[in-house]
Amino acid sequence: MFLSVGKNYQSDQNMSENNTLKNYCNECDKDTSHIVLEQHSWYSDPEDYDHSQYHKLVKCLGCDNVSLRIEDHDLFFTVQNNDGEWIPDITIKNYPKKLQNHKKIDHDYLIPQLVRNIYKEVLLTLQEDAKILSSLGLRACIESVCNHLEITGGNLATRINKLSTAGYISKKDAERLHAIRFMGNDSAHEIKAPKGGSLKIALEIVEHLLKSVFILPEQANGYLDTIVDKYELFETLLEKHLTNFNNGDEYPLYHFFEKDWRRVQDFISNFQTELIENINNSNFKLLEIGKKDVNQKGDEIQHFIIKRYEVTE
Repeated sequence: MFLSVGKNYQSDQNMSENNTLKNYCNECDKDTSHIVLEQHSWYSDPEDYDHSQYHKLVKCLGCDNVSLRIEDHDLFFTVQNNDGEWIPDITIKNYPKKLQNHKKIDHDYLIPQLVRNIYKEVLLTLQEDAKILSSLGLRACIESVCNHLEITGGNLATRINKLSTAGYISKKDAERLHAIRFMGNDSAHEIKAPKGGSLKIALEIVEHLLKSVFILPEQANGYLDTIVDKYELFETLLEKHLTNFNNGDEYPLYHFFEKDWRRVQDFISNFQTELIENINNSNFKLLEIGKKDVNQKGDEIQHFIIKRYEVTE
């Protein structure tokens, strides 16, 4: 005899009368109303372990996304609700699988391919609730970032600290990455699955690392006045500003950069040393070495002379 299990239970007979249900939608990224398009039902022998399974092709009534919902009803284990109805234990799975309540990083094409591939594999393991593999994958993400940035060290702990001292991340960020390192070590050496929601938090930390190192700098370039910390960028910016001056003009560097001086001044000592070397080696031909002044503090101020082209008579 088939057991009636209350309001949340649907059989083939009542499908036409009640063919809508609440289901998670991958596109809307939340529970929405769905209409059941088709259903296939399977029932076990009640004399054996009594359970049934329903494969439902459902469509979101909000965005029209179609997915497969599989319900497994454990008819052997039922509980009575407040209305006196007996409700079975129901396990629901949706396909294609998606990491629920998670939005993948926008503009992930800016992440280097190897790092991006590892990140995507981590998302797949999280979808399958493979906690140990997810923990190892998050640790591998951090390793791959260090590899791409050529951050060396005898172990991951040293490399994370160097990420901070090199200015890629803050000290607080480094502390959080160490926590993921600990979690990955426990999974690798003790075959220990992470607790509760720790993987969700760890994913957010790794995604913050990827956005901070690879995505935000590219998006900010050309839109925000970011600090220039590499000589190649300094030289490019200098060449742009030199077009505002005339051949033979002689000024210190801060005069050429005008308002953009604030972007380069933190590293100007190293930049100026390398610039002078490149001028002397004829690797930078838009300037030549000028006079030296002394400011009120007694510091020497090097001047440079615009030399964009040769003056001919």
